[in-house]
Amino acid sequence: MESKFYSWYDKHKDPDNVYPPAMDSQFALNILIDYILGEDWYVVDPLSNNQINTVAVDCILYKCSKKYRKEVKQHHKGKTD
Repeated sequence: MESKFYSWYDKHKDPDNVYPPAMDSQFALNILIDYILGEDWYVVDPLSNNQINTVAVDCILYKCSKKYRKEVKQHHKGKTD
């Protein structure tokens, strides 16, 4: 099974150009969501696509970045409700 990324990459690469092809930012985020959060990841809340992007970035950073998890803990620790 060929990856979604390499399928796209092979379709869009230019053999005369040493640089990778340009990728739409939404498609790039969708690739990251599929690989990092899983193809079955979704948001059930009625949010706009841009709001879902925010949720996805937060989830990806929390899953992949120890530094980000530490920042989240510090952020929540500083809040007084």
